[in-house]
Amino acid sequence: MKTVKLGLLTVFLAFAALGFAIDDNAVYNHTRQVKISIEDACQSRGLVYAINNQLQESMLETQRDGGLIIFKVRYHKTVYHVFGTYKQWKDYFYRSKFVRLSDL
Repeated sequence: MKTVKLGLLTVFLAFAALGFAIDDNAVYNHTRQVKISIEDACQSRGLVYAINNQLQESMLETQRDGGLIIFKVRYHKTVYHVFGTYKQWKDYFYRSKFVRLSDL
């Protein structure tokens, strides 16, 4: 009887150890991804704040090809693919220079 109890305890501990050994990358890969235009992104104060913190105007200068420019922004466990033309992004960065943090 002691052997059976010891075997069951060993099996229980093995399954418990497997439960704690989750892959952190697997949890990370299950984040939500949303495609949104720069105009729609400007409607959310929090998303505007996240864009201002994570992007710089100098990042825009490397992508002047004339098509859509897409930046990835993380906000509340969601990855936003914010897209817009070069002119729209340039206007956004110009306007964001005049927005005070208290307005957000």
